[in-house]
Amino acid sequence: MTLTKNLFGILAVLALSASAFAQGGGGGQGRGMMMMGGRGNQSRSMLLNRTDVQADLKLTEQQKTDVKAAQEAAMEEMRNRMEEMRNNGGGGGFDREGMRAEMEAFQKKQDEKMKSIVSEEQWKRLGEIQIQLAGPRAALMPEVQKALELTGEQKNSLDALMQKQQAANQELMQRMRDGEIEREQLGELRAQNDKILGEEIAKVLTAEQNESLKKMGGAPFKADPNIGRGGFGG
Repeated sequence: MTLTKNLFGILAVLALSASAFAQGGGGGQGRGMMMMGGRGNQSRSMLLNRTDVQADLKLTEQQKTDVKAAQEAAMEEMRNRMEEMRNNGGGGGFDREGMRAEMEAFQKKQDEKMKSIVSEEQWKRLGEIQIQLAGPRAALMPEVQKALELTGEQKNSLDALMQKQQAANQELMQRMRDGEIEREQLGELRAQNDKILGEEIAKVLTAEQNESLKKMGGAPFKADPNIGRGGFGG
């Protein structure tokens, strides 16, 4: 069956999210593209699947079992949703806002489930780890923007940076499809784009805001170097 652009777009995001869950265990943890949790940042639910995060939070064996079960249920829900869209032919044209709303609803549901598994203190610490791993990119999260009291001008500047980032990554995808670069190179090039984005975001924030953002990360988190680029992409 030929998929419409709408179906293709949603399937792509769902597949990437499912990949992130699936790769959470074993040596490939955190190497999937994380598309939720703040416009490219990892959500707390996805971070909760990392073994180094679980160690920092001191999760019990029962909590680890419950986290795994919740993630497997989420993957099954994604598979069912993809099958449903395939059977329906994907609907009309590409609906970016509709896709975003659906993903946000899914993520909210998943976060609530994970929040019920861990303690309030563990969930708070998970938020600190999320900010540490995101670095300056944490400023893209609405809750962080509110805490930092970003101005309208700053938010507009961040939106503009995100649009440039998306355009740059789309260009990389096209270059890969055209055979100009290999798939293995894509992660490295996207990592370079991410680094530049973080540097530019830091320039938008004031010195005080950058310092506040750092403090919001809490106690230092010791990330496992084998879990891919601090938890992002690649």
